[in-house]
Amino acid sequence: MGYAFTLPVKLCISANTAADLASEISGLPAGPVLVVTSSGTVHAGLAQPLIDSPRQARREPDVYNEVPGNLTVIDVTRRCNPRKVARFGSI
Repeated sequence: MGYAFTLPVKLCISANTAADLASEISGLPAGPVLVVTSSGTVHAGLAQPLIDSPRQARREPDVYNEVPGNLTVIDVTRRCNPRKVARFGSI
């Protein structure tokens, strides 16, 4: 048998992704929201609307911006502190 992955992931792609993301976040259990992005998108200002959108849902974002190009699940697993990541809900 090969590998099987089950990821509770939902991609939000629209004309106003930040507002749609805030709507999705409001349905999650209480707690912080993990925003995963790259440092390049943060420095360019491209990630800022998505970083700010949890606040519209009265949630505090925690930004992880050490994502390399061509991200894999292994990259995230190696770089994230499992105890820290476990506190977040997912959409």
